[in-house]
Amino acid sequence: MATALEANTFTRTVGYTFLGWSLSPTATSATYLDGASYTATASNVNLYAVWASVPLRAIIFHKNDTSGEIVMQQVPENTISNLAMNTFTRETHVFIGWSLSDTATSPTYLDGAAYFMDNTSVNLYAVWANKRIITFHGYGGSIPITGDVIKTQEAPEGRAIALAANTFERANYHFVGWTVSVGGTTVAYSDGASYTAGSTDLTLYAIWIANTCTITFDANGGTGGPANVEAVYGSPMPDLIGQTPPTREGYVFIGYFTSSGPSLVYAANLTGVRNWIYTTSTTYTLYALWVIEIENTIDMSMVWIPAGTFQMGTNSTYSYYSFDEAQHYVTLTDGFYMGKYQVTHEEYESVMGTNPSYFHGGIDREPAAGEIQVRRPVEQVSWYDALVFCNKLSMLEGLAPAYRINGSTDPEDWGTVVPTSSDTTWDAVERVSGSTGYRLPTEAQWEYACRAGQWAAYHTGDTIYDDTGWSPDNSNNRTHQVGLKTVNAFGLYDMHGNVSEWCWDWYGYYSGGAQTNPTGPVSSLVGTRVRRGGGSVFYMRSAFRDGNDPYGRGSTTLGCGLSALSSTVIA
Repeated sequence: MATALEANTFTRTVGYTFLGWSLSPTATSATYLDGASYTATASNVNLYAVWASVPLRAIIFHKNDTSGEIVMQQVPENTISNLAMNTFTRETHVFIGWSLSDTATSPTYLDGAAYFMDNTSVNLYAVWANKRIITFHGYGGSIPITGDVIKTQEAPEGRAIALAANTFERANYHFVGWTVSVGGTTVAYSDGASYTAGSTDLTLYAIWIANTCTITFDANGGTGGPANVEAVYGSPMPDLIGQTPPTREGYVFIGYFTSSGPSLVYAANLTGVRNWIYTTSTTYTLYALWVIEIENTIDMSMVWIPAGTFQMGTNSTYSYYSFDEAQHYVTLTDGFYMGKYQVTHEEYESVMGTNPSYFHGGIDREPAAGEIQVRRPVEQVSWYDALVFCNKLSMLEGLAPAYRINGSTDPEDWGTVVPTSSDTTWDAVERVSGSTGYRLPTEAQWEYACRAGQWAAYHTGDTIYDDTGWSPDNSNNRTHQVGLKTVNAFGLYDMHGNVSEWCWDWYGYYSGGAQTNPTGPVSSLVGTRVRRGGGSVFYMRSAFRDGNDPYGRGSTTLGCGLSALSSTVIA
């Protein structure tokens, strides 16, 4: 009966290779290959391994310094073997691999790499980099068992390595990363992050965050508010439902925010909007934020935006930087009122008598379940339309209109039809000095209001959450009722997403240096006006800029940026 011979498990010193099995102990060729089929006879059988001699070649490893030290490894020719692990050391250098050249600065082979040996021996030379030392401080933490509070790692200058994994522990805290300054709280390197050593050593300090934190509430000029609560890192904020929010005469409470950023933690109804991640301390105070809010005759809510200075644009080192976002300081010397929400269907129609919106509520354009159709933002609105709306609303309110065309501030004198193509007369519109009426925000006012003290990409920080704003990722490609996403620290909603918003400025490059009350360039080379805030997650950033023809009304796809009437402002 035929059976497969068992696989060979014998080995012989370097320089021999197994060929198979023979019935003779002196055979030089195999009768049976390894694992071959064999039919047993009536008697037992002896099989003898057949070996063939393979010429050996030398790999000569050179330390490649003044010592002249070498190490040799013998390898059979025409085979693949792993290079012997390096055993050389140098006090001020770090080994990074092997090269065929004694002057190379980058290795051809890493330590222990696979190497095909042909029929000639080879010389390999160690490649060294200057040694840099990374010192890790536990900064309140220590290594279990040893109790060490400091550990070090060697790093080759100019080459990327992974930082050693954190091994420090601290009771009732957890590790979140490394900072470069004593007591720092900004993570410079995450655990195991890539690091390229420079020409100097590096010292890193552990950042710890308490597992639990006592949260206190500061009414910030108001009275009352909830009792202290215990927050657990990484978990939803404790429920405050049933407790009483603070009050302040003449102001509207919009929520509790962090002291810096600022970032919303509890909404005005005292529901938590974030998991707790904000402090390295065991205690933390959240501050009530207040806004002055007014309503006009069409029930449009306006909130007061105080004067201030901010950094407009994006730092050019950030991955999301765009070429037209050069960062610069801007000072706005006057505060202004700005619409709490994007202009809605009902507000626009009450002023204009028409509603151009694509999402009109009919078949396939209905609002999402539970949302109110007339509270969706108006869209398909051109920049020219916005001028008419602002002046008509101003006249309705008894305010001095902001815009003048052909010597008149009355839209009835501008023509019965708003232009649907480029119009030099409308493009020459003037802002009336000293007017008290409604107008579009300047681009600087819009970004200042959107950021609300936050320097990062969104008013929620560099992380965009589902509740930051409506985007193609969560909107089901339709507009949504205003005010359903989180409020920013100025009391404004939907500054990120839902629809794009018109600003006053022509679209163009920023002027260099710091600016005070900028109103944009006097014209645009491409003839477009600025839109802000809508589209995909990238376009929703506070600093992102877009231009569109002033007669354009946008596409019908949310991700492409519906042209909409921005939250209007009044001085």
